[in-house]
Amino acid sequence: MTDTALTQQGTPDDELDLTRLLALVWRGKWIILACIAVAFALATFYIREVAVPRYAATTRLVIEAQDRNVVDIESVVSGMSTSTTSINTELSIITSRGMIEKLVRDLELYKDPEFNNAIAQPPRYSRGWIRQQIRALITGETPQVPDQTVEEAVQSSIGRTARAVRATSVSSTLLIDITVTTENRRKSAVIANRLAELYIDAQVENKFNAVEYAIEWLTERVTELERELRDRQSQLDEVRSGASLVGQETLEQMTIRSVELRNRIQNLSSSIEERQARIARAKTLRDTGGGEELVDLFDDRTLSAISADAGAELGNERFSDRVDLLIAQEEQGVARLISQRDVFQESIERLNAELSQQTEALKQVEEMSRNIQASQTLYETFLSRLKETSLQIGLQQADSRILSEAPSGRQVAPQARRLTALSIVFGFLVGVGLVLLRQFTQRGIKTGSELEAVTGQNVIGQIPLSPVKDRMKMIEYLRNKPTSAMAEAIRNLRTSVTLANPKNPPQLIMITSSIPGEGKTTVAVSLALNLAGLGKRVLLIDGDIRRNTLSQYFHSESGVEQHNIVNILEGDTNISDAVLRLPETGIDVLMSEKSDTNAADIFASEAFGRFVGDLRDRYDHIVFDTPPVLAVPDARVVARFADAVLFIVGWNKAHREQVREGIQELRSLGITLTGVVLNQIDGKKMGRYGYGYGGYSKYGSRKYGQGYYDN
Repeated sequence: MTDTALTQQGTPDDELDLTRLLALVWRGKWIILACIAVAFALATFYIREVAVPRYAATTRLVIEAQDRNVVDIESVVSGMSTSTTSINTELSIITSRGMIEKLVRDLELYKDPEFNNAIAQPPRYSRGWIRQQIRALITGETPQVPDQTVEEAVQSSIGRTARAVRATSVSSTLLIDITVTTENRRKSAVIANRLAELYIDAQVENKFNAVEYAIEWLTERVTELERELRDRQSQLDEVRSGASLVGQETLEQMTIRSVELRNRIQNLSSSIEERQARIARAKTLRDTGGGEELVDLFDDRTLSAISADAGAELGNERFSDRVDLLIAQEEQGVARLISQRDVFQESIERLNAELSQQTEALKQVEEMSRNIQASQTLYETFLSRLKETSLQIGLQQADSRILSEAPSGRQVAPQARRLTALSIVFGFLVGVGLVLLRQFTQRGIKTGSELEAVTGQNVIGQIPLSPVKDRMKMIEYLRNKPTSAMAEAIRNLRTSVTLANPKNPPQLIMITSSIPGEGKTTVAVSLALNLAGLGKRVLLIDGDIRRNTLSQYFHSESGVEQHNIVNILEGDTNISDAVLRLPETGIDVLMSEKSDTNAADIFASEAFGRFVGDLRDRYDHIVFDTPPVLAVPDARVVARFADAVLFIVGWNKAHREQVREGIQELRSLGITLTGVVLNQIDGKKMGRYGYGYGGYSKYGSRKYGQGYYDN
C-alpha cells in the first residue's frame, strides 16, 4: 500500500453551487422567516409609533425670459439671464440665509417647535426622549422652555427652516420648484407659497432699489457736471479778458515781423563779424609793416593816394595816421552795428514774449473750450439718462412669477410600502446571511469528498451517527439490528479493510483518531463484532491504557477485570487468563488499566513485540483501539506493528488542521494509512447544512435508504 501526500487546498465543497445554495436556504427557511418577521415587526413599529409623518408642498415659479420695463434703461437695470448659471444662482438665493430669515420673521416660525431648536421636543423613543421621561418619573418635573429674545429665537430657527426648504429647477425649462417639507400639510403649503411671494417681492425690491440708487447717483452726477460747466466757463472768460487776446491775423503779422527782425539781426551779426575780422587783420598788418596789404585791405582812395605819393610805408606819418583813422572808423562802424543789433534784439524779445503769451493764452482757451464741450456733452447725456430713469419709479416688475401655488402637502415620509418592502428584503438578507454564516463558520469536516481533499487519503468508510446513546446497549443494538444503516456501514468498512490486500488480509488492525470524542472506540467494537460474524477469531484490545474506554461497552465476570494488557506485558499473567471471552458476541476482549508506567514506554518495550507475535498465532484478526494521535504518542508506537491503520474522523468534530496534523504525525514515522473513516454522520444536520441526501448522508437518510435499512 502506498501513501498519498496531504493536500493543503480547500475542498470542492467549500464552494456552494446554486443547487446546494438554494437547498441550504430552504433548510434555513425558519431562520429566514424569523428574521423577516422581526424586521417586519420593527418596520411596523417604526411606521406607527416612532416615525413622524412628513408632508411636502411645492410651489412652481416661471422665469420671464424678456425684460418687461416700459422704458428701456438696460444699462441701468437689466433683466435676469436665462443661462444655467443664472438659474442656479437664483436657486441659491431662494435657499439663502437672508431669504430664510425673512421667511422666519414674516411667518413667525420661531414660535413653532418644529423649527426652533430651543423649544423643540426630542423625537419619541429617541435617547433624549427616554432620558427626559426617566427624569420626569424620578423628579416629577416637566422640561422648561428656555427664555429667548426674538432675535435669538429667529437665529435658532433659521437652520431647521433651511433644511425644510428645497429649490430645484425643472430640466430644460425656465421653471423653478420650491418644495417645503414639514409635519403639517397646510403648514407646508403656506410656507412654500409665502417663500415664493417673498422671493418675487425681493426681486421687485431689488430693482426698485437699483432704480433709486441710479436716480440718486445720476442726480448727483448731473449737479456736479452743471457746477463744473459754470466754473469752467467762468475760468474761460477770465482767461480771455486777462490775456487781451488779438486776432489770428495779428498773430500772423507778429510772426512775420519776428522773422524779419531775426533776419536783420543775423545780417548785422555777419557784418559785425566781417568788420571785426578786418580790424584785427589791419592791426596785425600795421604791427607787422604790411603797407601794401593795408592799402588793398581798406581800398581807401586817400590811403591809396598817400601810398602813391609817399609810398606805402608805415614809417610815413601820413600813411600811419590814415591807417589809424581807417581802423578807428571801422571800430566806430562796428559799434554802430552792435548798437543796432541790440535794439533789434530787444525788439524781437519783446515781440516773441508777446507772441508766446498770446499763443499760450490761445492754447489754454482752446483746451478750456474743449473741456467745456466734453462736460456739456456728458452733462446732457446724464441729464437724459436721469429723465429716463426717473420714469421707471413704480414701473418695475419681477423677473419671475408664480405659475402654480402649492396645494395641501402630500405625505412623503414615512413611506410605509417602501419601508415594509425594504424590511422584508432586509430580513431575508439577514436570514440568508445567518444561514450562510452558520454554514461557513463550521470548520469541521462534513463530507467524504471533503475528507479526501483534506487528508489526501481514500475514504474507506462513512458511518452514520449511532441511534443508541448508551454504550452498554451498543452491542445489543448491532446484534438485533444487523440490517441497520450503522451495521451496513460497518460491514462496508470491513469489506474495504479486508479487501485492501485480498491475498494477505490484515491481521492487526489499529484504529486511532486525531482528538478524543470522534467515536473511534465505537468503530473498533463494531468492526470487531462484524469480523467475528465471519467466523473469524477476533480479539479486541483496549490500547487506551489511560482511560480504559472498553469497560463502558462490556460487562465482565467478577475478578476477570483484574487482568489486563498491562498485567500481561509486566509478566504478572498470561494471555489466556487476561482475555475476557464473550461467547454471545463471538469476540475476545482484552481490557486495560491505568499504570504507573508510561503507556508509550509499555508499547515500545520488547515484551510488547513478543506479545503481538503471540497474538498473531492465536487470532485471525486483532482490532487495536489506541488513543488519539494528537493527545499522546501511543498510537504512533503501536502503528509499527499494525497491518492496517484506520484513521477515524468525527463528522463536524475535529478541525481540518487537526486532522492534517494527526495524519502528519503518523506519516512522519513512515506509517502508511490504510484509509480514513468519516464517523458519526448526522443525517438531519447534514440536510440543514445544505448537503442534501445524496452520498454524503446515505446511511443517515431515511429517504435514501428507505427499503434497505432497518434502523
